[in-house]
Amino acid sequence: MKNSSTKGEIQRLDFVESLYKQMHLQTKSAIEERDRIVATAAMYIEDGVSEEEAVELLVIDGISRDSAESYVQLVEANNGLDGNHEYSFQFEDIYGKLWSSYDINRIITASSDEEAWMKAEEAIYSDPSIEPDKIVSIDKVL
Repeated sequence: MKNSSTKGEIQRLDFVESLYKQMHLQTKSAIEERDRIVATAAMYIEDGVSEEEAVELLVIDGISRDSAESYVQLVEANNGLDGNHEYSFQFEDIYGKLWSSYDINRIITASSDEEAWMKAEEAIYSDPSIEPDKIVSIDKVL
């Protein structure tokens, strides 16, 4: 017979999830700033300026030279968003203990909730060190 998760385990899981959500909010803010700078660099390049000129314009905008060069290279490499999102998940092991994907250092990248569910199943069922019973939830990371 399986043991149900204790209140302490659920609180621990909620705490871990809240820490990671806070971290991802900060990451989201940094990504938005990066995307803003990349869009500016892309605008300069689309306007017909050379890579060197685009770097100089970003420096004038207050970006460090090394960062400006990286942003221009990013635009030139055409590294846009591919529509994928990160997902965390929770699962229960065969002993009834709840686990978070953060507990096992796994984050899933997928383009849809359904794909994320399949990838989460694949991740936990293919690892012999994990004894999963079922996936409880999948959550898109902000």
